[in-house]
Amino acid sequence: MALIEWDPSFSVGVVDIDQDHRRLVVILNRIFDTWQSHAATSESLNALFDELVTYTWEHFRREEEKMEGAHYPHFAAHRIEHEKLRQQVMEFRASHISGSRPERLTEEMTHFLKGWLIDHILDADMKYRPFLKRG
Repeated sequence: MALIEWDPSFSVGVVDIDQDHRRLVVILNRIFDTWQSHAATSESLNALFDELVTYTWEHFRREEEKMEGAHYPHFAAHRIEHEKLRQQVMEFRASHISGSRPERLTEEMTHFLKGWLIDHILDADMKYRPFLKRG
């Protein structure tokens, strides 16, 4: 069972950003499925965390470049939201690596990221939509 199902309402109308968001959904679902299967090893979870971190950073870079290029007026505030998520993901990863209740950590992380991803896309990302569609 997927943690997040992609919904057309998540589309910001920018093909590569929508593709990034879909990929993030896939990664979160893989983390959730691995955790749910109870077959997760430290190596498999570390690899998934690394993939999540790497892809999230790449996505934020692409999204921020587009917002900046479109002269999005709320770019600085949006960038701060991205930085907060970066810090939160790194905290989750550090807790996982230290072995601090990995079963609870993964549940907290997947639910946090699910909420953040959906809320961020439907609120913050939708605000830049008209600016990026023009540009």
